[in-house]
Amino acid sequence: LKPENVLLSSDSDFPQVKLCDFGFARIIGEKSFRRSVVGTPAYLAPEVLRNKGYNRSLDMWSVGVIVYVSLSGTFPFNEDEDINEQIQNAAFMYPPNPWKEISSDAIDLINNLLQVKQRKRYTVDKSLSHIWLQDYQTWCDLRGLERATGHRWLTHESDDARWSSFTPTPRL
Repeated sequence: LKPENVLLSSDSDFPQVKLCDFGFARIIGEKSFRRSVVGTPAYLAPEVLRNKGYNRSLDMWSVGVIVYVSLSGTFPFNEDEDINEQIQNAAFMYPPNPWKEISSDAIDLINNLLQVKQRKRYTVDKSLSHIWLQDYQTWCDLRGLERATGHRWLTHESDDARWSSFTPTPRL
């Protein structure tokens, strides 16, 4: 996964997100491991670079890099040095500009996605329940997307009561 392979269907408030370029994609079973090395080096998980075998968690590493790049406009490592070594050692940079303006919750999610050890890396479910993604505006956006598609698949009815009593802060 990389940002260039994430497409939006329109410029509307709730576009469909589509993934593209599955040339080297493979289905990886729950307990399966693969060893082939394919992909863009800046988004590859350490286990791929070490040729140790990988599982589904490699996509969550890529999501961590994508979130970092989306928030900062830069990669989490120094592009003037060996990227492979920085990835394998989790030598990531959070320079003050722009990271002083980015929430500690966002940084926490990124850090949990960019875990060198696969078993410590956040899963999809754990990522979606992270505090950074648990706010009123996100819930409203997800509900809006569900309404636009005509079915509920991103939120759960059990969340309705929690957010119904929330008074949003006006956006400037």
